Amino acid sequence: MWRFLTWTGTFIAGFFLGYKLAFRDEKDTVETGTRCVVFQFEAPEAGNVSIAGDFNSWDPKSDELFHLGGGKWGITLYLKPGRYQYKFVVDDQTWTADPASAETEDDGYGGRRSIIYVG
Repeated sequence: MWRFLTWTGTFIAGFFLGYKLAFRDEKDTVETGTRCVVFQFEAPEAGNVSIAGDFNSWDPKSDELFHLGGGKWGITLYLKPGRYQYKFVVDDQTWTADPASAETEDDGYGGRRSIIYVG
């Protein structure tokens, strides 16, 4: 039963995350040249998760992820083609690189930051 409830919660959260994508005006994406980028992060103990990067001036309050259930978090962003650096911010204090990112680089503070290329 617990597995069913977890799956159902994940499905519903995923639906609402996708809702933003499904009902976005397609002309906006074409006219602005943006691409849909989905970020996901797993943090079972987190109360909130956000993403900060050079696409939002490293503002951790700008883009908060949605809780998808089962400790998973996600967000859909629309970014112009290019190279972006980012980190996830857990509970407004812990900055961490994306463990799913194929590329990282030194963040200048003794840690790593993730890199994504949007084509």
